[in-house]
Amino acid sequence: MSKQIEDIEETLEGAGKENEYQVNIAQLEEEMQQLELSIKQQQEQILILNESTKQNLVKRHSMKETLYSNYQQIRNIRDSIESRISNHDVKDYLELVIKNNFLES
Repeated sequence: MSKQIEDIEETLEGAGKENEYQVNIAQLEEEMQQLELSIKQQQEQILILNESTKQNLVKRHSMKETLYSNYQQIRNIRDSIESRISNHDVKDYLELVIKNNFLES
């Protein structure tokens, strides 16, 4: 009889280990799903950041072109002041106004 009881206990212990392994497998599968979801979310965020960076670079380039164009216009106006205006005080005043406008833009 004791041999039968020992056999039953061993069977129960084996069944307990199988249940424990099944629980561990279920936990591992759940953790894998969570990791996959987290990776997917991070990949989406990286794509968004890449697109935003591209747009910022395009805007930055456009702003540099506009700034250069404005600077060229100001230089042309400043260079033409001398030939168009004879009074030196007015020339100096206009140059200050132009420089101020450039700095404000």
